[in-house]
Amino acid sequence: MNEFDPVIEDIAKARGNYELLRKRGDEEAAALVVTQILEKYPDRPHALEFQADALRDAGKTAEALALYKKIITENKGWVATERKYADLVFKLEGSSAEIRQLMEADNLGLLLARPDAQRHPGTAAALSLLVPGLGQIYNGELTKGLWLLAWAAASLTVFVEFSTYPGARPGLTPVGYISAASIALCWIVCILDAYVHAPKGAAPAVKKTEKPKPPVDLPYE
Repeated sequence: MNEFDPVIEDIAKARGNYELLRKRGDEEAAALVVTQILEKYPDRPHALEFQADALRDAGKTAEALALYKKIITENKGWVATERKYADLVFKLEGSSAEIRQLMEADNLGLLLARPDAQRHPGTAAALSLLVPGLGQIYNGELTKGLWLLAWAAASLTVFVEFSTYPGARPGLTPVGYISAASIALCWIVCILDAYVHAPKGAAPAVKKTEKPKPPVDLPYE
Protein backbone atom coordinates (compact mmCIF):
# COMPACT_ATOMS: atom_id res chain seq x y z
CA MET A 1 0.00 0.00 0.00
CA ASN A 2 1.37 3.42 -0.93
CA GLU A 3 1.43 5.46 2.29
CA PHE A 4 1.43 8.65 0.22
CA ASP A 5 -1.85 7.74 -1.46
CA PRO A 6 -3.64 11.11 -2.01
CA VAL A 7 -7.01 9.49 -1.25
CA ILE A 8 -5.80 8.31 2.16
CA GLU A 9 -4.35 11.75 2.85
CA ASP A 10 -7.64 13.38 1.86
CA ILE A 11 -9.54 11.08 4.24
CA ALA A 12 -7.02 11.79 7.02
CA LYS A 13 -7.56 15.54 6.60
CA ALA A 14 -11.31 15.00 6.71
CA ARG A 15 -10.86 13.05 9.95
CA GLY A 16 -9.01 16.00 11.43
CA ASN A 17 -11.83 18.36 10.46
CA TYR A 18 -14.37 15.90 11.83
CA GLU A 19 -12.65 15.71 15.24
CA LEU A 20 -12.30 19.49 15.41
CA LEU A 21 -15.98 20.03 14.65
CA ARG A 22 -17.01 17.48 17.25
CA LYS A 23 -14.86 19.18 19.89
CA ARG A 24 -16.66 22.42 19.05
CA GLY A 25 -19.99 20.64 19.49
CA ASP A 26 -21.03 21.02 15.86
CA GLU A 27 -22.24 17.46 15.31
CA GLU A 28 -24.22 18.38 12.19
CA ALA A 29 -21.17 19.77 10.40
CA ALA A 30 -19.08 16.81 11.54
CA ALA A 31 -21.63 14.38 10.08
CA LEU A 32 -21.56 16.36 6.82
CA VAL A 33 -17.78 15.82 6.58
CA VAL A 34 -18.32 12.06 6.80
CA THR A 35 -21.07 12.18 4.18
CA GLN A 36 -18.89 14.13 1.77
CA ILE A 37 -16.03 11.64 2.09
CA LEU A 38 -18.38 8.72 1.45
CA GLU A 39 -19.71 10.47 -1.65
CA LYS A 40 -16.17 10.96 -2.97
CA TYR A 41 -14.85 7.49 -2.09
CA PRO A 42 -17.85 5.17 -1.63
CA ASP A 43 -15.84 1.97 -2.15
CA ARG A 44 -12.64 2.83 -0.30
CA PRO A 45 -12.26 0.89 2.97
CA HIS A 46 -10.61 3.88 4.65
CA ALA A 47 -13.75 5.91 3.97
CA LEU A 48 -15.95 3.10 5.27
CA GLU A 49 -13.84 2.88 8.42
CA PHE A 50 -14.28 6.63 8.85
CA GLN A 51 -18.02 6.09 8.63
CA ALA A 52 -17.88 3.22 11.14
CA ASP A 53 -15.93 5.39 13.59
CA ALA A 54 -18.53 8.14 13.23
CA LEU A 55 -21.33 5.64 13.89
CA ARG A 56 -19.49 4.44 16.98
CA ASP A 57 -19.05 8.03 18.19
CA ALA A 58 -22.77 8.64 17.68
CA GLY A 59 -23.65 5.63 19.82
CA LYS A 60 -24.97 3.58 16.89
CA THR A 61 -23.15 0.48 18.09
CA ALA A 62 -24.95 -2.14 16.04
CA GLU A 63 -24.41 -0.26 12.77
CA ALA A 64 -20.77 0.41 13.61
CA LEU A 65 -20.15 -3.26 14.41
CA ALA A 66 -21.73 -4.37 11.14
CA LEU A 67 -19.60 -1.97 9.14
CA TYR A 68 -16.37 -2.89 10.98
CA LYS A 69 -17.17 -6.55 10.30
CA LYS A 70 -17.69 -5.83 6.59
CA ILE A 71 -14.34 -4.00 6.40
CA ILE A 72 -12.27 -6.67 8.14
CA THR A 73 -13.97 -9.43 6.16
CA GLU A 74 -13.14 -7.80 2.84
CA ASN A 75 -9.68 -6.51 3.82
CA LYS A 76 -7.48 -9.11 5.46
CA GLY A 77 -4.76 -7.89 7.76
CA TRP A 78 -6.47 -4.71 8.94
CA VAL A 79 -5.39 -5.26 12.54
CA ALA A 80 -6.25 -1.74 13.75
CA THR A 81 -9.82 -2.10 12.49
CA GLU A 82 -10.07 -5.58 13.95
CA ARG A 83 -9.10 -4.20 17.33
CA LYS A 84 -11.69 -1.46 17.06
CA TYR A 85 -14.26 -4.15 16.35
CA ALA A 86 -13.11 -6.26 19.31
CA ASP A 87 -12.99 -3.26 21.67
CA LEU A 88 -16.54 -2.33 20.75
CA VAL A 89 -17.76 -5.88 21.28
CA PHE A 90 -16.08 -6.08 24.69
CA LYS A 91 -17.56 -2.71 25.68
CA LEU A 92 -21.01 -3.84 24.58
CA GLU A 93 -20.64 -7.07 26.55
CA GLY A 94 -19.77 -5.18 29.71
CA SER A 95 -22.57 -2.62 29.45
CA SER A 96 -25.25 -5.25 28.87
CA ALA A 97 -24.52 -7.34 31.99
CA GLU A 98 -27.61 -6.21 33.87
CA ILE A 99 -29.79 -6.65 30.77
CA ARG A 100 -28.54 -10.23 30.48
CA GLN A 101 -29.53 -10.80 34.11
CA LEU A 102 -33.10 -9.84 33.25
CA MET A 103 -33.08 -11.99 30.12
CA GLU A 104 -31.66 -15.03 31.92
CA ALA A 105 -34.27 -14.84 34.69
CA ASP A 106 -37.72 -16.26 33.93
CA ASN A 107 -39.19 -12.95 35.04
CA LEU A 108 -38.29 -9.84 36.99
CA GLY A 109 -39.64 -11.31 40.23
CA LEU A 110 -37.21 -14.21 40.06
CA LEU A 111 -34.30 -11.85 39.54
CA LEU A 112 -35.30 -9.63 42.46
CA ALA A 113 -35.66 -12.68 44.70
CA ARG A 114 -32.08 -13.75 44.04
CA PRO A 115 -29.81 -12.46 46.86
CA ASP A 116 -26.75 -12.64 44.62
CA ALA A 117 -28.24 -10.40 41.91
CA GLN A 118 -26.46 -7.09 41.52
CA ARG A 119 -28.43 -3.97 42.38
CA HIS A 120 -27.40 -0.49 41.30
CA PRO A 121 -28.20 2.46 43.60
CA GLY A 122 -28.98 4.75 40.66
CA THR A 123 -31.45 2.26 39.21
CA ALA A 124 -33.11 1.77 42.60
CA ALA A 125 -33.51 5.53 43.07
CA ALA A 126 -34.88 5.99 39.54
CA LEU A 127 -37.45 3.25 40.08
CA SER A 128 -38.61 4.89 43.32
CA LEU A 129 -38.88 8.19 41.46
CA LEU A 130 -41.28 6.52 39.03
CA VAL A 131 -43.30 4.61 41.64
CA PRO A 132 -42.78 4.97 45.40
CA GLY A 133 -41.64 1.64 46.85
CA LEU A 134 -40.54 0.13 43.54
CA GLY A 135 -36.89 0.83 44.31
CA GLN A 136 -37.19 -1.10 47.57
CA ILE A 137 -38.77 -4.03 45.73
CA TYR A 138 -35.90 -3.89 43.24
CA ASN A 139 -33.46 -4.02 46.18
CA GLY A 140 -35.14 -7.19 47.43
CA GLU A 141 -37.01 -5.45 50.28
CA LEU A 142 -40.49 -6.52 49.23
CA THR A 143 -42.28 -5.85 52.52
CA LYS A 144 -40.78 -2.38 52.92
CA GLY A 145 -41.59 -1.57 49.31
CA LEU A 146 -45.23 -2.57 49.71
CA TRP A 147 -45.60 -0.50 52.89
CA LEU A 148 -44.13 2.56 51.21
CA LEU A 149 -46.37 2.03 48.19
CA ALA A 150 -49.38 1.79 50.51
CA TRP A 151 -48.31 5.03 52.24
CA ALA A 152 -48.10 6.84 48.91
CA ALA A 153 -51.44 5.42 47.71
CA ALA A 154 -53.23 6.36 50.94
CA SER A 155 -51.82 9.90 50.92
CA LEU A 156 -52.81 10.34 47.28
CA THR A 157 -56.32 9.06 47.95
CA VAL A 158 -56.80 11.46 50.85
CA PHE A 159 -55.47 14.34 48.74
CA VAL A 160 -57.86 13.59 45.87
CA GLU A 161 -60.88 13.21 48.12
CA PHE A 162 -60.37 15.95 50.72
CA SER A 163 -57.96 18.53 49.31
CA THR A 164 -60.53 21.07 48.13
CA TYR A 165 -63.39 22.89 49.84
CA PRO A 166 -66.97 22.16 48.80
CA GLY A 167 -68.40 24.54 46.28
CA ALA A 168 -66.32 27.16 44.50
CA ARG A 169 -64.10 28.19 47.42
CA PRO A 170 -60.49 28.29 46.19
CA GLY A 171 -57.44 26.88 47.91
CA LEU A 172 -56.49 23.65 49.64
CA THR A 173 -58.00 22.44 52.85
CA PRO A 174 -55.75 21.73 55.87
CA VAL A 175 -56.15 18.05 55.08
CA GLY A 176 -55.07 18.78 51.51
CA TYR A 177 -51.86 20.47 52.66
CA ILE A 178 -51.09 17.63 55.05
CA SER A 179 -51.73 14.93 52.45
CA ALA A 180 -49.67 16.80 49.82
CA ALA A 181 -46.78 17.07 52.30
CA SER A 182 -47.17 13.38 53.09
CA ILE A 183 -46.92 12.47 49.38
CA ALA A 184 -43.80 14.58 48.93
CA LEU A 185 -42.19 13.16 52.08
CA CYS A 186 -43.01 9.62 51.00
CA TRP A 187 -41.40 10.15 47.60
CA ILE A 188 -38.24 11.64 49.12
CA VAL A 189 -37.95 8.85 51.68
CA CYS A 190 -38.44 6.19 48.99
CA ILE A 191 -35.77 7.65 46.69
CA LEU A 192 -33.17 8.18 49.42
CA ASP A 193 -33.85 4.83 51.10
CA ALA A 194 -33.65 2.94 47.79
CA TYR A 195 -30.34 4.58 46.91
CA VAL A 196 -28.74 4.10 50.33
CA HIS A 197 -29.89 0.52 50.88
CA ALA A 198 -29.14 -0.86 47.42
CA PRO A 199 -26.87 -3.89 48.02
CA LYS A 200 -23.33 -2.84 47.20
CA GLY A 201 -20.60 -5.21 46.20
CA ALA A 202 -22.92 -8.09 45.36
CA ALA A 203 -21.51 -10.13 42.54
CA PRO A 204 -23.75 -10.10 39.48
CA ALA A 205 -25.22 -13.51 38.83
CA VAL A 206 -24.42 -13.53 35.14
CA LYS A 207 -23.34 -16.65 33.36
CA LYS A 208 -19.75 -16.34 32.31
CA THR A 209 -19.29 -16.28 28.59
CA GLU A 210 -16.17 -16.56 26.54
CA LYS A 211 -14.78 -13.27 25.36
CA PRO A 212 -15.31 -12.73 21.66
CA LYS A 213 -12.20 -13.53 19.71
CA PRO A 214 -10.84 -10.94 17.29
CA PRO A 215 -11.47 -12.10 13.74
CA VAL A 216 -7.77 -12.65 13.06
CA ASP A 217 -5.18 -15.18 14.05
CA LEU A 218 -3.22 -12.55 16.01
CA PRO A 219 -3.81 -12.39 19.79
CA TYR A 220 -5.80 -9.44 21.04
CA GLU A 221 -3.87 -7.17 23.41
